[in-house]
Amino acid sequence: MPASAGPSSSCHDLDDLCLGPLAPTGCIRSDEPPSLPLAGVYEHEAAGENSQAEPAPTDGTAGALTRPLREAGWFCAQVRANADGRAVWCRVGRRDEAEAVYAQVAQFLLDRDDRLAWAWFPSTEAATTGTPG
Repeated sequence: MPASAGPSSSCHDLDDLCLGPLAPTGCIRSDEPPSLPLAGVYEHEAAGENSQAEPAPTDGTAGALTRPLREAGWFCAQVRANADGRAVWCRVGRRDEAEAVYAQVAQFLLDRDDRLAWAWFPSTEAATTGTPG
């Protein structure tokens, strides 16, 4: 991430996204999701919505984002798509010392041109301080 990025900045470009073997904390430094677009952005006719979950794409930007996660044991699915873009969701369960399982998630929105538009990847610490899932 560029040095000028603030503590709650999100990824806007794949060049800013580093999903290497040691990247379970992602590119968001906040445990809260980044802000959604301004009111009114979604006030338009339906755009061919498909809300049926299906396997996450293995090519393009979605594949580049999810491949390291899937290789590390995460489950990923495309959970929504329409003419304007798609949403990809990934999840993994982590066990603590007491064998309680905590879910960690990653969420990605891609635009119609297959560019990363929004991402939320809470830290591992946030995943292990919540309620077991």
